[in-house]
Amino acid sequence: MAAAVAALGFAAGCAGPPERPDSAPPFGPGCSAVPRSGMGSFAEMSGDPVVTAASHLPMLTEWVHAVHEADMVATFDRLDHLTVFAPDNAAFARLPKDQLHQIYQDKDQVSKILTYQIVGHRVAPAELPDGSFTTLAKGTLTTRRSGSGYQVGDAKVVCGNIRTGNAQLYITDRVLTPPP
Repeated sequence: MAAAVAALGFAAGCAGPPERPDSAPPFGPGCSAVPRSGMGSFAEMSGDPVVTAASHLPMLTEWVHAVHEADMVATFDRLDHLTVFAPDNAAFARLPKDQLHQIYQDKDQVSKILTYQIVGHRVAPAELPDGSFTTLAKGTLTTRRSGSGYQVGDAKVVCGNIRTGNAQLYITDRVLTPPP
């Protein structure tokens, strides 16, 4: 699956911190769980590729585990200008344990789910109120304004517009899965 993602033609290599899509700061109620300074802080994450940055956030340990299970760490850390809609640990906990176990037993299924959560360009918050984005899995994610925040599919963005070295990261409260 990693070779297939690379074959999609997305730029590889992180040549310094890319431009922020806009100057809006990170937002959402879950952002309060991000350390204010040091490892895992917004400032520190801005220099690390997305999986490396996410690995320093306690709320994303299950997503990072899934990336490792799919053997896609190097792929996601190497690609440039991504948007990642990563489910938090609570999102994974909502899945029945037997379903999650079954997903982890099938590397292709984990890869398909992960690539469905990633868009091949940086998405700014200004694009979220009424957006439609093609994912690396060739699916479509739609976003919309919901109250004072945003939704992607049926998931709420709990912390969004986090800049990493190669991606914009939006943390969601549900695991986004491709349609059958």
